[in-house]
Amino acid sequence: MGNIYAYGKLSQNPDTPVHEILKGFAALIAKPESVDGLTNIFTFMENHSWWGSQMPPKYKLGALPCKLASYDEALAALNSVAPVEKSPAPLLISPRAYLERVQSTLNFMKAKYND
Repeated sequence: MGNIYAYGKLSQNPDTPVHEILKGFAALIAKPESVDGLTNIFTFMENHSWWGSQMPPKYKLGALPCKLASYDEALAALNSVAPVEKSPAPLLISPRAYLERVQSTLNFMKAKYND
């Protein structure tokens, strides 16, 4: 869902900063007090994306500033993210179910790509 959201935002304005896109998507999933934390998690995931690392060099984003330094920190931060009961935009799955997928993805990434 995040990629669909990013595509929509970038099609509206290709100069939209990545952090703004990540934060905007986080606001669809998390309660206001958790948006910054979820944005940090999304940033960490973007910085450690296997898919992104396979991009040709001229298309790679480069590392984004991130407050999280490890998979364990990202997983711990995810435990404090509170999902919204109802997203302000239509989503393919509920915010709670999406956060469960984020946790599953982080665990997979940690097991496969942890340095």
